[in-house]
Amino acid sequence: MKKALYGLKQAPRAWYGRIDSFLMSMGLAKSKVDPNLSHKVVEDVPVILLLYVDDLFLTGNEKQIMESKKKLAEEFEMKDLGLMHYFLGLGVWQSLEGIFLNQGKYRDIEEIQYVGMQSHGHTHVLQPEAVS
Repeated sequence: MKKALYGLKQAPRAWYGRIDSFLMSMGLAKSKVDPNLSHKVVEDVPVILLLYVDDLFLTGNEKQIMESKKKLAEEFEMKDLGLMHYFLGLGVWQSLEGIFLNQGKYRDIEEIQYVGMQSHGHTHVLQPEAVS
């Protein structure tokens, strides 16, 4: 099966077809806005799954997340990476107060490239003297 998913030119189509069918069998509906976003509501609480290439991101309550991960692991070889920390250059911090996103890592890289320092192994930060 790995060759069918990774070794052929049709690999992305085969992967998306297989995962889409499975998500539908779990009762998840595809978003009309983003085909990589699937969702369902269980006991008035939404379960949301985002597929990005071969990464899956789940959100919902703890029970729903655990049930979804169990079903997915029965069908696919998976590795649980825990809470999300980075996604597409965004830093992600989760706490009881909410979820916070930050582009600090991306911004730092962009600034280094802007000043022409990308080929250097280190960066010096200079702080100007306070203006009176």
